[in-house]
Amino acid sequence: RRGPAGREVVAVDVEAGGTLCPACAAGVPDAVRIEAASLAVLRRLRGLSWSEATGTRLGRAEEELRELLDLQVARLIGQPARATRFVRELERFSPRSGGVS
Repeated sequence: RRGPAGREVVAVDVEAGGTLCPACAAGVPDAVRIEAASLAVLRRLRGLSWSEATGTRLGRAEEELRELLDLQVARLIGQPARATRFVRELERFSPRSGGVS
């Protein structure tokens, strides 16, 4: 499938834990759609050490992977993580993120 700007999109089933083919994705309304490039970044991160991964620039994939991770954590603990909201509030005030200076 193609998403915005003609980019390939992949469906991820957070509940089942994996990617879906287009036919199966049609039957899973809660599947998360991310760009194939974001999935490639995630796969690359899995093979890196912690120090390598934390130093890797994620580019456009960062926001999609953050949302995917938030959903996975919420599924595992049974509720949205409070830390996620806290970190996002802090980022609003970070000069790096374009927040308040």
